[in-house]
Amino acid sequence: MTDPQTLAASLRVLRSRLLQDLRIEGSGPAALLPALLDDVVAGFVAALTAHVRDAAEANARDERAAWREHQQQLQDQARSSLHHDPMTGLPNRIRLFGYLDQVLAGKPGSRVAVCQIALDHPSPGGRTPAIGDQDVRNAAARLREIATERDYFVAQVGDEQFVLVSENTTGPDDGIKAAEVALRALAQPTAGHRWSPLRVCVGVVEQAAEGATTAALLRAAKTALHWARADSSASSWALFDASRSDSVARRQRLVDELRAAPATSMDVLYQPILRVHDSAIVGVGASPAWRSAGGTTIEARAMLDLADEAGIRPSVEAVVLRAACAQAARWHDGPFPLFVTVDLSSAHLRKPGFVPSVAALLDASALPPRGLHLAIDDEALRCPTEDVSAALQQLHRLGVVLAANIVGAGQAMLIDTPVQTVNLDPALTRHLVQDAEHYRSATTRTAWLIDMLHDLDFTVAAADVTNLGQYETLHDLDCDRASGSYLARPASSTGIDRLLGR
Repeated sequence: MTDPQTLAASLRVLRSRLLQDLRIEGSGPAALLPALLDDVVAGFVAALTAHVRDAAEANARDERAAWREHQQQLQDQARSSLHHDPMTGLPNRIRLFGYLDQVLAGKPGSRVAVCQIALDHPSPGGRTPAIGDQDVRNAAARLREIATERDYFVAQVGDEQFVLVSENTTGPDDGIKAAEVALRALAQPTAGHRWSPLRVCVGVVEQAAEGATTAALLRAAKTALHWARADSSASSWALFDASRSDSVARRQRLVDELRAAPATSMDVLYQPILRVHDSAIVGVGASPAWRSAGGTTIEARAMLDLADEAGIRPSVEAVVLRAACAQAARWHDGPFPLFVTVDLSSAHLRKPGFVPSVAALLDASALPPRGLHLAIDDEALRCPTEDVSAALQQLHRLGVVLAANIVGAGQAMLIDTPVQTVNLDPALTRHLVQDAEHYRSATTRTAWLIDMLHDLDFTVAAADVTNLGQYETLHDLDCDRASGSYLARPASSTGIDRLLGR
């Protein structure tokens, strides 16, 4: 009935047949017929207008409902992406913070355990390959399964790190149990998936909810995770200990202080190196020393460890190298020329422009190249990269003597390198004590190592000689050089001058 053609046809039928079919005669009805048809048209138009309006309003309502539904879906998707990791679908850090805030606020009388889990590839060669996306997804799926089974909350807080939360714990054992459950779940491959061998470490903190904060809990779990990674090369967990954390915090303050310390605040000490067969002083080993703001003097090994953590070890070594070259030039130009040995990390060796800087120091100090010995750490010799190998060859062509540090403790590639001197692992020297349980085996091993190195035309040096027995044993084993507190302690350049009678 809404078709205009149908309306026009209907009007024609009514006009021609209505009165006739109804047998209505007379002029009166014939005069009323046009008005009647006008009313039909007017009613039809009014009905059609209402119909169109109702249809338009219904369509508008449907469109608004569809738009609101679409907007709601977009908001839900945005909220989900904001609170979940896009690759694994696990809750992310934002959702974790919100969840822990609710737990701590809603259950102040309870206890809670937080486990921070990290995935690592085993790295016997010292290099850690990246974790693949499939490995991360597999790990996430396993953690989701145990979270569902045991009513844990699991979140992903990094590319290869997760956090597992256990509510209503009764003590540290429950936190350790959650960590062990996670370790077991991640230890075996999932059926149907390739699974790379992974090292899994877990940091655990378990404590009362009252007085705790989300940030403090996660910071403690992260600290414990750092301990778990440092304590073992295998998958393991570590439980947060506040007293140990205080010690770590004190060490971190030293690291921060050293990082901000000017180079002038560091001293360089020199420890005499003796030729074993006649006990003559033939060289000195240069090492850094630093006095902290608290008045504590931090000496070579501890300071270099701090410098490693601060990321400034190459800078510290550069200070030592500069001072050592200047001092060695004075000692070398005398009746008893001394060489100076400076420890060098692989990070410093890889720095662009390092070899030219050494050449510039030798020129500036007028020290002959053979008066400088650079002791390279075992990492640089275990898996030498192209840039490290090139730097070693350039230093050798320059005339600098290269030494390999801590030989005997692990793998070090000495063949086909320009290394001329090897420094034995100090542990070998410590075991050369006649009343020690393993003296005979330690002596046999050290004798074999020294003989082998001599056959390969290396000069052999031993450090950390602390008593006469060790020194005499090294003499009997035909070791070339030795140093240690029994022979002479590190001293300032003035102290070395007095020792030399200058």
